[in-house]
Amino acid sequence: MSLQLKFDDDDPWIIEEKMFSRLNDYLQPSSIKSALDTAQALDALFPTHRSDVDQPESEPREPPESFLLHPWPLILYTAAQIPHDHPSQERFAELIKTLKGLVSKTPIVSIDGHDAKLWGDLPYMYWTIWEELDRMPACDENSKQRWRNASCFLARLTRDRTYDWFSLAISQVGGCLEGHSVPRHAHAHRRDAVTQFIPERDEDIDLALDWLSICGHLLFNLDEEVEWSGGGPLWNGKAGLCPERWQFWKERFGELGEFDGVDERTRELARKIIDKIESIEKEAKARDD
Repeated sequence: MSLQLKFDDDDPWIIEEKMFSRLNDYLQPSSIKSALDTAQALDALFPTHRSDVDQPESEPREPPESFLLHPWPLILYTAAQIPHDHPSQERFAELIKTLKGLVSKTPIVSIDGHDAKLWGDLPYMYWTIWEELDRMPACDENSKQRWRNASCFLARLTRDRTYDWFSLAISQVGGCLEGHSVPRHAHAHRRDAVTQFIPERDEDIDLALDWLSICGHLLFNLDEEVEWSGGGPLWNGKAGLCPERWQFWKERFGELGEFDGVDERTRELARKIIDKIESIEKEAKARDD
């Protein structure tokens, strides 16, 4: 069954349309296109590599920096349309990993006055994707599903070490565990910490299970600081990943599995996560032994 992927833009850039066409062809379940062929086809759209056939008529070739602002939001937008457990999610992750390893005809580009590997450093990926994530709504079931699809895609990139989205991992796993702050009243300068789980965040449990299922082994083995990952008011430890935070999450998932204030589905998912965490810990211990 084909994927119904769309490229919605009121004023599309023809090069971006060509990028989407290559992605769409590759991501279809029936596609026989390889990740390498598709990565090379994307590289061929880089301004200094672009053929006259692909170059828009009467339009000058854009600077590299301008071109590199376009692929990553398009990639995230496309990933958000692919169901989180669809096989094409894995194909997409393989493509980005292959693109990162591609030896381009232009190996080095100047970005904001600094040299960067054209694909090896994935220039502009981080902040352009974060900007897109900040703009993604999560107000209805469809938008929440699109967020989940995008989140799982970035979890796969993290698992493959294509790009480390550790700050996102921490927010997705710890978001429903580390408490939250609320203002005491409309004009309050101080905020109160709320420690109990709230039903409005029930869907977060799905995101936590996704990340632990996709790259939990990687997260468990890390002990490093991560910017922008201080967490909620219940976590006072390192801003990043560490054994203490992992243990804290485990304890909180255990509490959530017995908490009457959320529905049975959420409690059941919390218990599944505990099983997953314990499985990860056992496998890590077996490797160490």
